[in-house]
Amino acid sequence: MGLMTKAEYIEPLRRLKPTVYMFGEKVEYVVDNPRLRVGIEE
Repeated sequence: MGLMTKAEYIEPLRRLKPTVYMFGEKVEYVVDNPRLRVGIEE
């Protein structure tokens, strides 16, 4: 099995809608949050 592309990694995260809190506030769209997106794209 080969490596995943960014899109193949990000789309399942978008569909899963994980519950994430940052600084005491809920993050609605994890993959669209600029602070979290940096780590997702690495």
